[in-house]
Amino acid sequence: MATTVEAAFELDGNYNGSTTQGVQANTFKDCLFHGGYVANKCFSLVRQGGNGAQGSENLFLNCHFTGAAPKGYGFWCSGGNAVQNTILGGNVQDCTHGIYILVGSVNVDSVGFQNGFVSQVDWGGYDVEIWNSSDDHSSVRNCRTESAKMLYVGNNHYVVFENNNMLGGAPYYWQATHAYTHGQVIYAPTGAGHYFICIIGGTTGSSEPTWNYYSENYTKGTTTAGNKVLTAGTGNDFNSGMWVAGNAIEVVGAGASGGNLYTTISSHTDSTHVVMATNASTAVTNTRCLASAGTADGTVKWIDFRYYEVYAPLAVGFFNGNTFKFGYVNIGPGGAVVNNTFARGDGDGFDPSAPEICFGNVVTLNGGPNTGSAAVQLQARTKSALTSKYEKWGSGSPEGVVTADKGSVYHRTDGGAGTSFYVKESGTGNTGWVGK
Repeated sequence: MATTVEAAFELDGNYNGSTTQGVQANTFKDCLFHGGYVANKCFSLVRQGGNGAQGSENLFLNCHFTGAAPKGYGFWCSGGNAVQNTILGGNVQDCTHGIYILVGSVNVDSVGFQNGFVSQVDWGGYDVEIWNSSDDHSSVRNCRTESAKMLYVGNNHYVVFENNNMLGGAPYYWQATHAYTHGQVIYAPTGAGHYFICIIGGTTGSSEPTWNYYSENYTKGTTTAGNKVLTAGTGNDFNSGMWVAGNAIEVVGAGASGGNLYTTISSHTDSTHVVMATNASTAVTNTRCLASAGTADGTVKWIDFRYYEVYAPLAVGFFNGNTFKFGYVNIGPGGAVVNNTFARGDGDGFDPSAPEICFGNVVTLNGGPNTGSAAVQLQARTKSALTSKYEKWGSGSPEGVVTADKGSVYHRTDGGAGTSFYVKESGTGNTGWVGK
């Protein structure tokens, strides 16, 4: 294959729009679906036939999906009837979008992922992406990833995400008096779990700097390939104090091959124009543009590097027993988040107040359970509609605070010996709690 093609392997019961055939209940075992780095999709399921092409109950045993074209897909599914497909074992590698369910459902178990770090972040990919559910459930269990981003869930799809290990992380730790080149990402030991990307290469200082972070606020801008001038998008401007000469900027999609452009501001021309230090490689229109003071470090300059390991603000489901690293985690009110370990603290990497149910989660040194350091309990929370009448959670003593009926129990998330579990032994108000 010399030029980009749509798919290396197609399975479609209505490939020409007029032929209806059953493509259900097939088994693929020990197969390699290789895109040759020119196929947009390594394996395509009902890409053309869509809802009329069936595509359900297919089983993939120890199959490997690898080598998609840049921004491409390992496994692609786009049919409303393509439900209950199962991928068991195997590997997805070198595919910006690993398992991509535009429409349908999938159960993924014990699959390994290696789909890049900076490239996956810049190109907006995830190891597993589920956009529309066909009113069905999906699951991702017992998987291991070395990628940056593991799961995206949209449109109120119900998903079970359980016992997955996210090992992806910056390939380098910050070092003193060390040479770094543009585009390298580091983990900052004193940077509150943040990653940083090098925007001016050079040699770091003799001691770790004080790290600066950008806020989530952004403006929109437009530029063309080969151009250093960034023009504010409609209704936007560059008037904030961050848009000044010397500050660091990230322009989404304006870098090489459509990656993000990380550079500095040469000059602030006026309220709607700034000049960048680096030419854009890709034309962008009304794209996200973020600015910060950046972090000066010897002759190196860094900018905050942010991404979501799991992004599921509209998901419904159960997130249990997973290990998260230094990316952000967004799980909305429809999720139950239980017994996970995080490398980032309460309210930063993960907001425990967002899901309906959240308890048993801890923060450890690097997100793993065996770090040699004490685990810190995250805030526990349930909404009253889902809280048992006789079972409560929270921090602090319940005595004089929590109203409940006699016989109720209370789990104290910041308690110790004799103060972690309480029983309401008397009264109907907020007194009568006895620690056990």
